[in-house]
Amino acid sequence: MNLELNAIASELVEDVIEDAESLRIIEHDTPSEGLLLDFGVDAEGGLEAGCALASICTAGLADINLVPGLLGDIGWTYVNVGTDSPVAACLFSQYAGWQVSVEKYFAMGSGPMRAVAAKEPLFDKLWYREEAEQVVGVLETPKLPGPEVFQYIADATDVDPSD
Repeated sequence: MNLELNAIASELVEDVIEDAESLRIIEHDTPSEGLLLDFGVDAEGGLEAGCALASICTAGLADINLVPGLLGDIGWTYVNVGTDSPVAACLFSQYAGWQVSVEKYFAMGSGPMRAVAAKEPLFDKLWYREEAEQVVGVLETPKLPGPEVFQYIADATDVDPSD
């Protein structure tokens, strides 16, 4: 079974690139030729950027919506997430379960690239692996990655760093 999580997420990334300015995200140049989108390290980001990133993380298998609510007596915005494919959207894709540690850089890896790398025991337990020509991942960290991180991910997923 191949759900093509990375192919779906790649299409969502293309949509986000077209809206980068309105989402207040930054596309950084990288020496590795890989694509680096900044949703909140140097970029301002915001709620809509967060929803777009959540959609990418779940490979488009979840509906992500902002809904009004209350936190005590204070008006508060909540994020509502719904999916008919919780295992694929959450465990195979969104869950930040891959520790990406390269030299002095550390991030928790999230997104569908995890299904290709399959570094976590859950992929053996649930019998899932994905092959992809391009991988899409989210690095949960306060620091932008360098080319060595792109290479590490490329080696783990057997794709070229530009992919």
